[in-house]
Amino acid sequence: MPVMRSVFYTPSNNEKMVAKAPEIACDILTLDLEDSVAPAKKAEAAILVRNTLRAVNFYGAERMVRTRVYEYRHVDAPSCGAIS
Repeated sequence: MPVMRSVFYTPSNNEKMVAKAPEIACDILTLDLEDSVAPAKKAEAAILVRNTLRAVNFYGAERMVRTRVYEYRHVDAPSCGAIS
């Protein structure tokens, strides 16, 4: 297993930041759906994360999504790709 030295976190409700994040040279790219996203924006951000993970080239970086699963009980899982 390779040594992971750099982790980059980005708020997942900001489309510009999420789109630019894969260009950052890092070992792990974390799309944050936890503290950086207002509760009213979490469902919308989850959909953005789903779409990003499906469509974007991460240039070899490990991809992670930071969540609190209990916060997503109000989100329609099939509509956002069952992110957990």
